[in-house]
Amino acid sequence: GDSAKKNGAGSHVKMELVPSVYSARGQLVESSGKPLRRSKDDGAKNVSVKDIMGLCKRHGLRCILTLTSPGCKEQALKTLESYREHIYLGGKIDMSDAKSYIDAGASRVIVGWQLFKDGEILLERLIGMEKLIGKDKMIVDLSCVRQFRDGRSRFYSWPDRKSDVSDFEINESGLKLIAHYCHSILVRHYNPDGKPPSKLDTELVVLLGCCSPVPILFGGGIHSSADIELLADLGMGNVSFTVCEELDIFGGMIPFDTYAGEANKEAPTLGVISSCRTSTCSLQCTTM
Repeated sequence: GDSAKKNGAGSHVKMELVPSVYSARGQLVESSGKPLRRSKDDGAKNVSVKDIMGLCKRHGLRCILTLTSPGCKEQALKTLESYREHIYLGGKIDMSDAKSYIDAGASRVIVGWQLFKDGEILLERLIGMEKLIGKDKMIVDLSCVRQFRDGRSRFYSWPDRKSDVSDFEINESGLKLIAHYCHSILVRHYNPDGKPPSKLDTELVVLLGCCSPVPILFGGGIHSSADIELLADLGMGNVSFTVCEELDIFGGMIPFDTYAGEANKEAPTLGVISSCRTSTCSLQCTTM
C-alpha cells in the first residue's frame, strides 16, 4: 500500500466491492448457472434484479449485470432506466446495441469475446467500440486462465469459456495496449476446467496491480475477508473485487455490509500506478 502512495500518478481509485450477477432467461443466476438465492438465514428465496440493484443503489455501489441468454435486451433496458449509473452491463453486447445501453443508463458496458477472432484480439473492433461509446464508458474483459506454453507458466485471455483460450497474453505490454482504449479492465481468473479457483493467485494479482495503467476489476479465488485483505495489499490500490455467491447475503463468507459500507467512507484513496515504476513491479513485469 505505501509504495502505491509514493509512486502513484494520474488518477486515484479506492478498492471497492462490485457485486456481480448473471441474468439468464429472466432470472438471476450464479456464475455456475444455478438460481441465485438469498442466504438460508434470509429464507433462501430466489434473488430478483430489483433485490440486488436496490441494495447496490442504497449503498452507492455499482454492480456487474451479465446477460447470458438472448432476448434479454428489453428487460435490461428497463433495469438500466430504473438504476441509472449503477450498472456495468456485460454479456450479449456488440457494436449494434452498446450505445443504446449507455443511453438507457448503463454506467459502462463490458466487452470481451466480441474483440477476439481465431484466438487473436482485433484492434479495429476495440477502436471501433471506443469511438462509438467513448473510452470512459468501456470496460474490457480480459478474464484469463494460467497455461504452460513454451516452457513458461503464463496467463492468457479467455473471455468466452465456450471457445478456445486465446493467444493474448496478460502481461505489461498487453495491459498497456488495452488500457489505451478503455476506462478499466475486468479480469476473472479461471481454472482450466472453466471454474473459479479455490485460492487467490497472488502472482496474477501482483502482475495486475503493478502493470495495469487503469483500474482492475478482479474476480476468482476470493472467498473470505482474508482474501480481500491480501488482494488489497498485493493489488497496490489498483484492484477492486467482484464476487457473487461468495457474499454472505447469498450464503457465502464475505460480509456484504462490511464492504458495502466502504463505498460511503471518506477514506484516503490510493494512487493508481501508471507504469511499472518500482523495482518490485519492474521485476514482476519483466519476469512474467
